[in-house]
Amino acid sequence: MIRILILLTTCMFSCAMLSQNVVIDSVKYNDSYRTVRLLLPENYKLSANHKVLVMLDAQNLFDEKTSYAGEWQVDEYVKNLPLEQQAIVIGVDHGNALRMNELTPYKNEKYGGGDAAHFMEWLVQEALPQISKKYGINIVSGQTAIAGSSLGGLFAHYAALSHPELFRAAGVFSPSYWFSEEFYGFVQNQPIAANQLFYLSAGTAESEDMIPDMQRMYELMRNKTKNYVLYKKEIKDAQHNEAQWRDALPAFYQKWLEFVKYN
Repeated sequence: MIRILILLTTCMFSCAMLSQNVVIDSVKYNDSYRTVRLLLPENYKLSANHKVLVMLDAQNLFDEKTSYAGEWQVDEYVKNLPLEQQAIVIGVDHGNALRMNELTPYKNEKYGGGDAAHFMEWLVQEALPQISKKYGINIVSGQTAIAGSSLGGLFAHYAALSHPELFRAAGVFSPSYWFSEEFYGFVQNQPIAANQLFYLSAGTAESEDMIPDMQRMYELMRNKTKNYVLYKKEIKDAQHNEAQWRDALPAFYQKWLEFVKYN
């Protein structure tokens, strides 16, 4: 009986460790280090070209204990997919008090911010190359996407437009377009690369401006030269929280996989 209990306990511990498969690392950022959380499929080293999903606010992606108000359960979702559909997820922690400054490309008169270009340069030039080299991840532009929510959604949209050579798709959840009118001007004037995918999603029970702002952005992008794919999803009664984004992620993820397959 004792042996059986020991075996059961050992199995439970091992299975729990394997079920997570999230590696926590860090990359130097300014004068300190920023935590990076990686979901690595068990067979990822067998592939020469990896599907990679870069995500913001990584504290909220994998673990209830580190999340602000519940996790996205990204690891549970991805690990339940067929092996060929399992992407590597590289989640970058937000900077707590620095979050608003890092994720906004333009200043807000009341809240400040506007340092997203610096944060993005670090992400593209330092963080992703270092992580990919350390873990043997072959980041291929045609198979890499970026996603985030709220200010992270704003940043994901900005990053995909600024670096189409890297980010083929953007999951833009509950984007904080309200933060700066200048972002609309940026999108209006920024050429959109051929063969990119943008997925805009928000709940109808968020702020009163969320759906109108998203609709305005959708119309702006739809009226530009159409050589890319654009989706918009309004989720009835969904609020501005992790529960919404957890439920919304699979639709974007599958649209991205389908897009990569046929483009």
